[in-house]
Amino acid sequence: MLKRFNINKSKSFSLKYTSNHPTVIGLVDKLWEKLPVDKTKNVKLKKECLTNVFINLNSGYKNFKYIRYSRWKNHYAVLPKRYKPDYYTHSIMTGVIDGLESLRLIESIPGFINLKDKTKLRTAICAKRKFFNRLQLIKNNMIEDVKPLETIILRDRKSGFMLNYKDTNTTRKMRKDVVSYNELRQDTIFSMSNLTPSLITTNQEYFNQFSKNEFTENDTEIVLRSSYVNRIFNGSFRSAGRFYNGLESNASKDLRSRILINGNPTVEKDYSCLHINMLYNKNKLPLKGDAYNKVSKGDPELRKLYKLIALLSLNSTDRKSCIKALRNEIRDNDLGKLFTVLSDNNISTYLDKWNTAHPAIKNYLYSDVGIKLQYEDSQLAAGIINHFTEKGIAVLVIHDSFIIEKEHESELEQIMKDVYEKKYKFVPNVS
Repeated sequence: MLKRFNINKSKSFSLKYTSNHPTVIGLVDKLWEKLPVDKTKNVKLKKECLTNVFINLNSGYKNFKYIRYSRWKNHYAVLPKRYKPDYYTHSIMTGVIDGLESLRLIESIPGFINLKDKTKLRTAICAKRKFFNRLQLIKNNMIEDVKPLETIILRDRKSGFMLNYKDTNTTRKMRKDVVSYNELRQDTIFSMSNLTPSLITTNQEYFNQFSKNEFTENDTEIVLRSSYVNRIFNGSFRSAGRFYNGLESNASKDLRSRILINGNPTVEKDYSCLHINMLYNKNKLPLKGDAYNKVSKGDPELRKLYKLIALLSLNSTDRKSCIKALRNEIRDNDLGKLFTVLSDNNISTYLDKWNTAHPAIKNYLYSDVGIKLQYEDSQLAAGIINHFTEKGIAVLVIHDSFIIEKEHESELEQIMKDVYEKKYKFVPNVS
């Protein structure tokens, strides 16, 4: 195992990239001659697969991460055709990767399935150092984003598997809107300015993925690849539906504040306490003030805790599972210092304070309403995006936050209020 890699750090094989650059084609053609695969069938598809494997291995090595892929035949068989390129089959994927391993160009760590608890982990691969030296010839400006075969994705909520579905007027309309939005994004120049060596080093994986060109830690401005977005629904087209995979949704707040659109400075606007507001308004009540300050009294750490409590209590099916999830989030977010002992009783104390502060929405707690609220906020986002797309103005989206050129700030604020008021009959707080 390569010392620079940690088996706990890995990412899934990505189908988002390809390359038609002569350098990459040359690398593929040269190795193709040695690759021990059947060269009488599906040559074009196998070379497409090999190209993407190269890009994935290159990305993994630069980010010190293994790439995980499935060796389970059913994974490829059950994945609906609308989501996958033609080369993404069990025989082609495993054949190409096994060929690279037989040439001792990559190392592989087998996946497993635990028959007792049904947990599973996919096979992990990474390039060996000598092979990576060749892959380093692949530069960011040689890589292209693949136009997605499907922008409206339906997943099984429990397993996460992508599901097939029958198109309706609703799905066709959503797809048409997302395609138009993606076309506008592709015609827009995105970059980040006022960068520092510390920011670039800390966010190196982000820039490895989204920088359009090679970069160094001394760059103060970096042009970004204009990635395609999609909408992801869970279980039905009335659950979730948020926009994902954009350059903005992968960026930290500190990076987002440095985004330029067509070279112009931007602002980020968001709905304050959106889901809590929605629930109050559904009960024909206004939410007075900030939902979290009411209980945190200005303490930033307590505010973080109560935001977690609000999120998890609306996405849990019962109090016990909510407390369990909260315990994990408290640890992950370094909020354990708020507790003498991280016990169920101590967590319950904060839960009770939250419930007491917001009795108007107590019936929604532990009701799993969160995923329905995500659908509703995704519809608000779609309305805002469509408004600006029709005007040829690019707006970026991070769930309930939006980034736009500063000259359009007042219009963005007004449209955010308009689409919300039309649905809920209350004027929201936009900050």
